Amino acid sequence: MRYIMTFFWGIILVQMINYILGSMTNVANLDFGMALVIGIVFSFLVIILGSMFKDDEFSSVGEHHKLQK
Repeated sequence: MRYIMTFFWGIILVQMINYILGSMTNVANLDFGMALVIGIVFSFLVIILGSMFKDDEFSSVGEHHKLQK
């Protein structure tokens, strides 16, 4: 389920960036296909980067700070 949501939000965010940058540069047409491809590539990169870290790696940071106090 998290992979589906990663693709969903990745595509939505890239479409939003495409729309905003197109409006700022005064582009007449919105290229949905290219933004879709970039969104899929972005989602794959997020999934790959997320799988490189262990789950315990981020949760132990809070415990380390608690021990120093």
